[in-house]
Amino acid sequence: MIAISRADAPGKMGRIEAALRDRNGAALRESAHKLRGLVSAFTTTAAEAANLLEQAGAVGQLDDTPAAYASLLGMVGELGPLLDNLSVDDLKSRLNAANVLNHSWQIPEHRIKAGSTVFRPRLTAERSRAVGL
Repeated sequence: MIAISRADAPGKMGRIEAALRDRNGAALRESAHKLRGLVSAFTTTAAEAANLLEQAGAVGQLDDTPAAYASLLGMVGELGPLLDNLSVDDLKSRLNAANVLNHSWQIPEHRIKAGSTVFRPRLTAERSRAVGL
């Protein structure tokens, strides 16, 4: 999943940039939606930024999107290197650190394993900052 994200993110960002340049709301909505799905497994902060672009594209209000795009581009750029050496054990330790902030958000240990499709750590903006993402 990390390899796919690292490989696909630049192309998806490029399509968002092209949609903004062409002022194509439908293309922006579609491209931002796809990027949101890609990054949402790792950070809700970037996913929320992509969602703002997606919604702007959906309603054709593109005037304020360059700043949102620049912010998203920075987040995706910062996310990439963080994912390079990320392992399941690292995710577990970050998850445990996040749980210190909110004891009600817990995943049973049997659900946390390599290759598991059910372990998709979605970090809120607060948790992302707290665990260094």
